[in-house]
Amino acid sequence: MFTTQNAFPKKDTPKFKINNNKIFVLEPLVTYEHVRNEQPIYDFNPKITERVLTETMAQLKKEFAAAGVIIVINSDLSLDEQTTIKNQLVHIQTNVRELLKEWKGRDDYLNDFALIAEKTGCDAIFVPYVQVKVGQGGSWDFVYSGAIYPGTSTTTLRAMLISLNDGKTSWTNASFYRDIPNYTIMTKCTKDLFENIQKVEKSKKEDK
Repeated sequence: MFTTQNAFPKKDTPKFKINNNKIFVLEPLVTYEHVRNEQPIYDFNPKITERVLTETMAQLKKEFAAAGVIIVINSDLSLDEQTTIKNQLVHIQTNVRELLKEWKGRDDYLNDFALIAEKTGCDAIFVPYVQVKVGQGGSWDFVYSGAIYPGTSTTTLRAMLISLNDGKTSWTNASFYRDIPNYTIMTKCTKDLFENIQKVEKSKKEDK
């Protein structure tokens, strides 16, 4: 049994309070590449991608609920609304690496943001990205030392919160684990991603 390791330790920093009224949560872009040369892998196991998307979206819903934030996902929209903003969402998703490098507003996305805001009623968009680097597997020396040697594969979950009004980034974070993604890893990655997000305190009545 191999354990995962978070490369972004918790810090005593002020919690970020999400002040947006409603957030559109984009489905994560998932990419695979070789550890050694960073060449893309296009034919990686599709079941793993499905697993990543399912667990990440499920956990994101829980984390946003804990932060007291109303979210909208693509399946919440009507078919007409989905069709209207399809190209805009694809444009943002396929350029997520570029967006994650840019902390200020981006004029070339403002038209996309404006249409998404109009059709979803949201004032911000949450853009996640899962980067999987595939290397050699781990090993377990159960005969002699009992030591566990981690593999070289890694999973990184990055995300940013972008205002649909002016295209500026209000929050960004990342979490990292040394393994190929699975349900457990994506749950932990998402929880770690929200570590610096302020949660809503439940009243005693709500707990009963």
